[in-house]
Amino acid sequence: MSDTQSEILEALNLPQREAVTTTEGPVLVLAGAGSGKTRVLTHRIAYLIQKCGVSPQSILAVTFTNKAAGEMKARILKLLGEAEGATSGTPTMGTFHSICAQILRRDIGSLDRAHNFVIFDSIDQLSLIKKALKEVAPNSTISPRAVLSAISRAKNECMTPEAFAVQKGGDYFSDIVGQVFPIYQKRLKDNEALDFDDLLGLTVELFQEHPAVLEKYQRMWQYLLIDEYQDTNHVQYLLVKLLSEEHHNLCVVGDDDQSIYGFRGANIGNILAFEKDNPDTKVIKLEQNYRSTQPVLDAAFHVIQENTRRTEKRLWTDRKEGQAPHIYEALNETDEASYVVGKAQELHDNHKISLNEMAVLYRTNAQSRAFEEACMQAGLPYRLVGGVKFYERKEIKDLLAFLRIIQNPEDEVSLERVVNIPPRGIGAGTLTELHRLVKETGGLKAALEALHTDLGDQIINSRGRENLYIFHAMVESWRELNRRENVLEVFDQVMKETGYLEYINDGTTQAEDRYENIKELRTTISAYTEFGPQHGLSVLLEEVSLMTDIDRAQFASEALTLITLHQVKGLEFEVVFLAGMEEGLFPHSRALLEEKELEEERRICYVGITRAKAQLFLTHAESRSVYGESRPGIASRFLVDLPDDLVTRSDWEDKYVRKSSSLAASSRGAAPVHSESTGSRQLKDSKAGSKFKEGQRVKHGSFGSGVVVQIKGDELTVVFDKVGLKRLLESLAPLAAG
Repeated sequence: MSDTQSEILEALNLPQREAVTTTEGPVLVLAGAGSGKTRVLTHRIAYLIQKCGVSPQSILAVTFTNKAAGEMKARILKLLGEAEGATSGTPTMGTFHSICAQILRRDIGSLDRAHNFVIFDSIDQLSLIKKALKEVAPNSTISPRAVLSAISRAKNECMTPEAFAVQKGGDYFSDIVGQVFPIYQKRLKDNEALDFDDLLGLTVELFQEHPAVLEKYQRMWQYLLIDEYQDTNHVQYLLVKLLSEEHHNLCVVGDDDQSIYGFRGANIGNILAFEKDNPDTKVIKLEQNYRSTQPVLDAAFHVIQENTRRTEKRLWTDRKEGQAPHIYEALNETDEASYVVGKAQELHDNHKISLNEMAVLYRTNAQSRAFEEACMQAGLPYRLVGGVKFYERKEIKDLLAFLRIIQNPEDEVSLERVVNIPPRGIGAGTLTELHRLVKETGGLKAALEALHTDLGDQIINSRGRENLYIFHAMVESWRELNRRENVLEVFDQVMKETGYLEYINDGTTQAEDRYENIKELRTTISAYTEFGPQHGLSVLLEEVSLMTDIDRAQFASEALTLITLHQVKGLEFEVVFLAGMEEGLFPHSRALLEEKELEEERRICYVGITRAKAQLFLTHAESRSVYGESRPGIASRFLVDLPDDLVTRSDWEDKYVRKSSSLAASSRGAAPVHSESTGSRQLKDSKAGSKFKEGQRVKHGSFGSGVVVQIKGDELTVVFDKVGLKRLLESLAPLAAG
């Protein structure tokens, strides 16, 4: 065995080695959380190239983020050695969307579509949906986003507008979607644009209608590797099936216990039925975990084992010792956030754990507010993943729209966004007239070129026509520059001629933020200068369209991460706080009546728990504000699943009442007061001279309801449901029992 071959197989455990060396036929690798699946994928590819003599060009590896694809490429080159990797090349690697975009760039002509299509992101898509809705139901209150989501689900099932019209339900919403769908598709085609779902759906259509094209890619890619197979939807399943049906050298890696994207159309049945779909499948289980301690893994197992639709497996690790998961019952969401932030601060200050190694996970975005406020009050730096995304910020959308117009002369959506930014006298009336001219001439490019013709004179008023002509001439000069110079030169010229920096500079802090965002965009664009004139702009716009939020998340500066459970998949932290563990919140109220949905919630919990490497804190609240009302909280069934001997527990009384009582007792030389850790709470002994008791609920004229946690002479310490902890003088405060 050569040194390179030895390096490829060494440091692999036996199941990993089997997954790497079983190269022919269908292989299902069930890779538990933290079991080294990325190592298996990269070593398998390196083994195919180095040991089996497979050409890198014959290998297709599909990942779910562009970032993962880039990291895998780097690891493969390192395994093969830089010299050999540079000589032999690397496999085709990327997401389903990026790979389909490459296929369509080459072969979409077979479907009578233009090769220079643009990819519309969610904002562009919503713009088209809103216009179509106005045509179909001008007075409707239906959410455009809901319509877009319904169309996306239909496309993921490979349904055309015609098929949807036949199969749709008889309700009002489905009827509206059925009318909007064909208009939306026509508008996309008119703009020579595709949305994300079209990238996959049109590739399936291309393969099914043009067998010669499919055969070309089947011959090209003899070995397929699919990562995160549990998250594939129907159209992705069809793509994999079509590409692998000739040679059957298909290796899928995934974990049914981590299938959490059902709301996006992911079908857990794809991985559960893989053996049935592919006879003679070799199944390999990776159950040794290299991330977490055994107590964390045991907690995850006790939650996930309640699911019935799963493959039996249990993770284990050599890290047998570890801190038991801790459950904290908070008074309310304010106390919950205070506890989490305080614990994070303590671990950072006293145990030297970096804030970058800690994360707060929650089920819904709305839960972040309390944690953000607690961090700000404590002066603790935090990072919110999933806020307003970088590429969805107005200034970034504006500047990319200018670049898209340069790239695609038929892009009406981008033109409409920025034709009057900064203001240049082109209002809604002129745009309406321009749309008429577009219909008359058959396209945006032809309409702009016809501005100074008799037809243009007839349709568009003279002032608007002149302003449009000036804008069109400016864009044409950028197109000419794009033919000669790199994309950064083009961007700088756009900034200069539009006066965009002056436009956003209103002297506010927000203006500074916008300026910093534009600087960051320019930094991003500079990486595409190596592609040269024209091509650099094309590659930039395509890759920006395909990026995901996690691809862009940066973890360089030290900060506590606040992130939803759906966004945390693929990440890991030394310390994890899993918050909001209450019935109706987690599991979500939508899932409580549907077993299938409840099993997905359980998988989401499993994913959250297995992000923790060393310490896991699970929190729930005795009460929580919902739409301004305080409602009692019931501990999540996922907490009930955890055996008492596996976890430790504390609650808000430990934090406030018992601590206060102990301090008071110690100062008198008496034994500290303790209360029961289970059962009903008892009110503490009254303090002389006070009409209240520790543990009693009270109401304040300004602060609302709360609980007295300490009485010291005339001074009361109260934890209020909405504003947190306050110290008040009983003789002056407007307090009443309540």
